[in-house]
Amino acid sequence: MGFSNLITKAVGSVATDCLARGAPTVCDLGNQTLKNSKARAEIYQQLNIEPKTAVASTKDWYLSLGFSRYLAIDVNTERDAVAMDLNVDLSKHYGFTEQFDLVTNNGTGEHVFNQYMVFRNAHNLCRTGGFMIHVLP
Repeated sequence: MGFSNLITKAVGSVATDCLARGAPTVCDLGNQTLKNSKARAEIYQQLNIEPKTAVASTKDWYLSLGFSRYLAIDVNTERDAVAMDLNVDLSKHYGFTEQFDLVTNNGTGEHVFNQYMVFRNAHNLCRTGGFMIHVLP
């Protein structure tokens, strides 16, 4: 999926709160192709961060904002994703119980048959007081 202006602006709307936690973490449901340099530049300006010119991936972008850990979960390992099936309970099937300050579902959920499990996994991946962003058509 493409990391569009909509998801970038949505991340920008919660970035300050996430960063206030100190060393926040993020999990993308689905590996994302980084796009929209203009919207990303606006987020850098909003956060008063000097833009990074070597940002080549979504992971790089999150790390350049101040996130300490980035993980993408997908059915493949492209763009550093960890291969897990979002149709199943990640904690029961894989023993994956890590939680994140921000969990994003940028269109990946629409490709998963078990919609209940997509949202359950997102909920379980999100720390108490964390943020979930779902951008779906």
